[in-house]
Amino acid sequence: MSRPIVINIASGHYAGAEQISESIKEKLQGIFKHEIKMINLNERAKSPKQYSDKDYDFNKIIKEIECLPSTSGLVIVLVYGCYSIYDAKLNELSSLKVYVDSDGDKRLINMINQESVKASEELAACVTHYMDRLRPEMIKYVEPSKAHADIILPSMNDNLGTAIIVDGIVKVVEQHQGGELKESPTLFPHLDFNIERLEMESERYYDLS
Repeated sequence: MSRPIVINIASGHYAGAEQISESIKEKLQGIFKHEIKMINLNERAKSPKQYSDKDYDFNKIIKEIECLPSTSGLVIVLVYGCYSIYDAKLNELSSLKVYVDSDGDKRLINMINQESVKASEELAACVTHYMDRLRPEMIKYVEPSKAHADIILPSMNDNLGTAIIVDGIVKVVEQHQGGELKESPTLFPHLDFNIERLEMESERYYDLS
């Protein structure tokens, strides 16, 4: 059985790691016949939450990845969530580490929209939770993990960002199989992930003060 190809996709709270991971999965299914498995790291948080790295049993998650069953001989695993590129051992498994960047204002707005906040009391509770829990966690734990990323995408640059990541995954699979595909399905074939380290940063980075 081949070792799984692990792709880690991280972002801040409500910044889009799940959405972009689903989009990547859909595009990969149009390219490969390999199995594609999703691991939502945010769903693996312990309860009650401490809003830190202690919320996750990374060793258990790593063991789960290493023991994933495969019927095709090759599995592509998309690991996504706030702490997807935080743990050193989990990063060692990864062939490509991605961070979806987003400013604090946008994350808070996304949170309000996704939680369908309507009443003023709900809005106040939402902002309090963000300021007291999520923002400190972001500053202390999540944002520093950006330094481990191979690719940094500004916010939700949907189509271009997804295409760049898919290209990187295609290169990884080609290398894993011992050569390039006869008909390369890459969307940006001029990008060589073996040579270049691609880093797309926002020109300006805002944080909620």
